[in-house]
Amino acid sequence: MRPVPKPDVVVKPEWSKCPRCGASLGKPAIVKHHVIEDVPKPQPVIVKDLQEFEGNCPKCGVHVIAKHPDCPSEGRFGKNALIQVSLLKYDERLPHRKIREVLERQYGLSITTASIFDITRRVSDWLKPRYEEIRQRVSETEVVYSDWTGMKVDCRKYWTWDFVTDTEALIVVRKSRGKKGLEGESREKFLGNHRVRW
Repeated sequence: MRPVPKPDVVVKPEWSKCPRCGASLGKPAIVKHHVIEDVPKPQPVIVKDLQEFEGNCPKCGVHVIAKHPDCPSEGRFGKNALIQVSLLKYDERLPHRKIREVLERQYGLSITTASIFDITRRVSDWLKPRYEEIRQRVSETEVVYSDWTGMKVDCRKYWTWDFVTDTEALIVVRKSRGKKGLEGESREKFLGNHRVRW
């Protein structure tokens, strides 16, 4: 049986006057606790003004620019919006139109499908250094386990190849599921001369 969680808030019903005669009811007796779990109401968008400072050091004269780490390198959507779009696109597998509707319904965020598409590009650029680190470590591993599965890209058949080690997992998209999927650039960059287990 699922355990009953500890409540974050206590919600009390109206208890003051008798609904029949209007007399004061006095102190109530608690006869039952209904502990429920619920999701919060849709949250409104938070509009932030991320200021950027610029000036010269009064001691050494060096020119200093201060920018908050939450400030995106481009566009006017913050990191949380970018992450949410990415999760809806790749984890929930929603089309751009549905992502737009979810963001409007849940947060009141008005966004175009073109902006959603561009966000996926921005997040890809943001994660590229981490991806390259994983790819390097996989290529340096002695034994790599590999497999593939089909997927559609612009209504055409493609294949996702995964290369897995004891600590890393790398996924690449290729046009072939055969030997060509491991040849050329992908084999040199991801596998090197290491053994592959299927």
